[in-house]
Amino acid sequence: MAKVNKENVKEEEKSTVNKENVKTKNKSVIRKELKSNAKNIEVEVMNITNGSVFYKCKRTNEIIELDEPGDTTTVSLDLLLNMKTQSKSMLDGLILSIVDVFDGIDMDSVLDVLGLEDKYKVCDMKLDSIDDFIENSTNEKFEKSLDKINEKVLKRIIERAIKLSKQGKLDSNYKRILLEEKSHSKYLFSSI
Repeated sequence: MAKVNKENVKEEEKSTVNKENVKTKNKSVIRKELKSNAKNIEVEVMNITNGSVFYKCKRTNEIIELDEPGDTTTVSLDLLLNMKTQSKSMLDGLILSIVDVFDGIDMDSVLDVLGLEDKYKVCDMKLDSIDDFIENSTNEKFEKSLDKINEKVLKRIIERAIKLSKQGKLDSNYKRILLEEKSHSKYLFSSI
């Protein structure tokens, strides 16, 4: 039997712990930097509903008004951080989507500071990306993705699937059945 050097094992454990601490420290440092520079960081947001969007920040009186699905505007990260506390459903409910971040800032870092990273796992939350996911993903990938997503993302996908069906762009009965099962409504597509 080979002897295990306890010192080497302890050093390996320490280096693993240190690597994890560095990752969390880096993440926390990035969050602090983003929050402290939030007024200067520009973020492009998109209306991903089937209607219009209006939001007025109570603290800064800034307004976001997007009349059509797919319309975009550029706002500060500060406005989005305020929105997160004042009207959480705008971001968490995927009424607005983060489309792009400027000034060399990483999109994942912004999603992290806003607490949205899990909602963007299936696809980019842009109308084109959602529509492409619904129309062009394989049945297997579509089903697996639906099993992993949360209710708010599912709601947005169902909304877009109904719209696509009305436009004649969703011809997969299998995907329709899956969406009806996931939403617990067997009549989602019956009027189409």
